[in-house]
Amino acid sequence: MAAKTSTTALTQGLAPDANGKPVQFGGSFVTVDATGTPIASPKTVSSSEIDFKVPANAIQMVISNNANALRIYETTSSTSYYVLPASSSNFIIDCAKMTDIYMIRDSADVTVQFMFVIV
Repeated sequence: MAAKTSTTALTQGLAPDANGKPVQFGGSFVTVDATGTPIASPKTVSSSEIDFKVPANAIQMVISNNANALRIYETTSSTSYYVLPASSSNFIIDCAKMTDIYMIRDSADVTVQFMFVIV
């Protein structure tokens, strides 16, 4: 008979979430962030930076946008960013170790639909 593999051995290679627990897959999702007054999906992103607070048990943020491009970055007022092309669908940001995700429009206001995948 083969020896049993411990749960610890199965999860050693997985990245930990914000609570230090190994992450395997999401169990649900939410369409609001973790601010005191939650930002809800969909959200119009304009020329003012938006700070999405990542829920403590989120492992991914899934984003879709309308006909305009969107800048995404990890530190406030960053000059280094990723431009999500216009009309992108289901773009995934792995965020288990993040606390904030910042967004601002690229050249015109953009409507963003988002959800956080929760464990």
